[in-house]
Amino acid sequence: MTDSLPPATGKSHKILADIDGFVVDAMCNSQIPGCQFAVSKDGKLVYSRGFGFACREKKTAVEPRHLFRIASVSKSLTAVGVMKLVESGSVNLDDRAFAILHKLAPSKKNVVDSRIFDITVRNLLEHSAGFTKDDRDPTVEYLRIAADRFKRPRPADAKTIIRYTAFQPLKFEPGSTGSYANVGYSILGRIIEEITGVPYERYMQDEVFRVAGMTSMKLGRTKLVDQHPEEVYYFDADGDYILDSYSLFDDEPYPVPLSYGAKYYLEALDACGGWTATATDLVKFICSIDGRSQRPQILKEETIKAMTERPAFEPADSEQYYAKGWVIHPGKDKWFNFGGMEYGTSSGIFRLPNGVNAAFLANHVRNDRLIFANMADLTWKISQRSQWPEIDLFNRAVLS
Repeated sequence: MTDSLPPATGKSHKILADIDGFVVDAMCNSQIPGCQFAVSKDGKLVYSRGFGFACREKKTAVEPRHLFRIASVSKSLTAVGVMKLVESGSVNLDDRAFAILHKLAPSKKNVVDSRIFDITVRNLLEHSAGFTKDDRDPTVEYLRIAADRFKRPRPADAKTIIRYTAFQPLKFEPGSTGSYANVGYSILGRIIEEITGVPYERYMQDEVFRVAGMTSMKLGRTKLVDQHPEEVYYFDADGDYILDSYSLFDDEPYPVPLSYGAKYYLEALDACGGWTATATDLVKFICSIDGRSQRPQILKEETIKAMTERPAFEPADSEQYYAKGWVIHPGKDKWFNFGGMEYGTSSGIFRLPNGVNAAFLANHVRNDRLIFANMADLTWKISQRSQWPEIDLFNRAVLS
């Protein structure tokens, strides 16, 4: 960050001018080069601004139109895509995942852990399938191993990773407890493809994003040279550019930043962490599944209720719980949120009380992950305010 205040773009309204200072403070506290922040009230976009730099070297200011990787917020999108299929009757929450994906499953005689066949769609949505990130995250650690095992190009794609994972022992009985794991949502992406007969990306664009009016959504690409024209530059976490952090790609036999191929293969993370978006489009998404705004709704009210219900293994008195793609905060005005973090990326989406929804995106994340806590606190304060402008930036073609 520079010593001066970061540049700000997008429409500002005097009633919400105090938000600018809060966002800048959060950026400075976490040494964030650039971010976006967007807020809606009762389905109307009242705030959408960019702060700091999309590219610090070129002094390119972040604008509301710029794309950011959204990391694990992609899981919330995928969860809604799956619940759309549940709503239509195309799949049941208690259907067995590897009965649907039998081509990716081991044979009965070669299976290492037969419980793999007990995993349901519900288990995958609720992170209760038996996978964990405690030892090795398949979507990160198996990018070379899985490719070599099945004689596929490096780094391994999503199907190859899933096939390899299916030969590993589970860490617990499916449905007995929850443990966050990326690979479960990667499997859900392939279930979407198997059921619909179309690529995951196309299904999400046609059945989820188009309904919500989201126009910026694109699956991300790993290599810097392949980034989308409107995409920001990602800054690795402090001290994480290590000289021996060699690229996952065989055609890049040299060190690269962790954000650009030394750790992740974004193309294999599609359904669990691969999307890029603007904060404005993410707010459109939340408005379209919050069940209370006049914007077109992707899911019916009963489907939203099923998506956000407490899993059977969660204690009845827990103050928050992970449901199907969301962290839920129960209460009189139930609210929910979800965040994402990868090297060079942090993101958050919030469905808040009093008809308020919000999203932030940043092109850096420190190891202390303070930015999400600060932005979560900010969005809660915003939801409690009494004064709001009579505007709707969703109706403006250009926000910056």
